[in-house]
Amino acid sequence: MLSGVSSKDELDANIRTLTEPSRETDSVRISRATERIQGLDGFCTGCRYCARCPKGIPIPEIMQSRNNLLFEADDTTYQAKSRQTLEDIQFLSKLQCDFSVLFDTPDNPCIRCGKCESVCTQRLPIMDAMKDTYQRAGRSGFSVQARRQRLDALFNGHGYRKVGMYPGGIYTQSVLRAYSDFFGNPDFGICIFDGNPAVWGTVDAGHTVYSPADIPKEKPDCIVITSYKFKNEIYDSICKYEAEGIVIVKLHPDTDVPWLF
Repeated sequence: MLSGVSSKDELDANIRTLTEPSRETDSVRISRATERIQGLDGFCTGCRYCARCPKGIPIPEIMQSRNNLLFEADDTTYQAKSRQTLEDIQFLSKLQCDFSVLFDTPDNPCIRCGKCESVCTQRLPIMDAMKDTYQRAGRSGFSVQARRQRLDALFNGHGYRKVGMYPGGIYTQSVLRAYSDFFGNPDFGICIFDGNPAVWGTVDAGHTVYSPADIPKEKPDCIVITSYKFKNEIYDSICKYEAEGIVIVKLHPDTDVPWLF
C-alpha cells in the first residue's frame, strides 16, 4: 500500500488506519468481500485455463481487463463525455497498461471453436466477450492499424511544407516516434506550439517550442492537436488561425481512447 502524505492531518489519519482496531472481524470482512465479488456477474478469476488460444488471442489478459466493465465507469481524468467512451477507457487502459496488449488490427480473429469456454471455471461467455472486445477496439482506435491510418490521413498526401504540433511533451513525442516507425523521416518541417511559457524557446524531440502567439509568424500549413484531454479547449483557442489558411485538426476524434494512459 502506497499512502501519500502532504500534511500532518493526513499523516495522523494514515497512522490511525494502521493502528486502530478494525470495526469488523476478519471473518466478517472476508465474508463481505466474498459476497461482493460473487455478486459480480461475469467476473474473471484469472485462472488462465483459457490460455493457448489456437488463433493467438490473449484471452486471459482480455478477460481480466474486462472485469473493469463490471464497475461503473466514472473516471473523469480524460474528460470523455460519452458513457461508452468512458467504459472503453476503463477497459482498454487496463489491457494496455497492465498487460501491454495493443491489437494489430480491430478484426476479431476468434473462430468460435469453443475451446476457451469449455475449460472456463466460471462458465463465462468468452466468445461473445471477444466479439465485444474487438468491436470496442474498432470504434475507439485501439489498434496499430488504426493509429497508422490516422497519422497517414493527418500528415501525408497534403503537400504540407511545415506542420505544427500542439502541445509539446511526451504525448507529442510518442506521436512523432509512431510516425517515424510507420513512414520514416517526414518530408516536411515540424515546429511545436505550447501554452506553457516555461517551455518557450526550448527544444522538444529535436524541434523548437513556440508560443501560440507565434503561429502567424511560423506559418505552418497545418497544426495537429495531439492532446486528448484538452483537445477542444486548444482548438477553441487557435481556431481563429483557420481564417489565415492554416488547417487545424485533432489527433483524436471523440470516440477514441488515448494512445497513452
